Amino acid sequence: MTSEEIASLNLGIELNTQTEIIINSGIEWLNENTTIDTADSENFPSIAKLFLIKFNELQSVSVGVSSESIEGLSQSFDNTDKTQLLWQIADELLQPYLKSRIRFVCAKRKWN
Repeated sequence: MTSEEIASLNLGIELNTQTEIIINSGIEWLNENTTIDTADSENFPSIAKLFLIKFNELQSVSVGVSSESIEGLSQSFDNTDKTQLLWQIADELLQPYLKSRIRFVCAKRKWN
């Protein structure tokens, strides 16, 4: 999507070059993993807009460190990765639209 099309979604996100790349990545994720039609920005579903907002927030999360204290020199670590968090958000918001995560690959020929 162009920056004008992203702005027309009214996501409430300050747009810059990095944000536009993240939003376009989120749209590519939606195209690959859901049945939502993302081609028409005027009829973009609200649930997909909410997903893009969460997708943008997730990209700013620092994975590995869950909390940090500077003066007390304390750090807490988390082993959750972004992929797991992304699928959790998708399961919560996009359940009716999600494609199956199972992929079938046909063999070109049988074993010898």
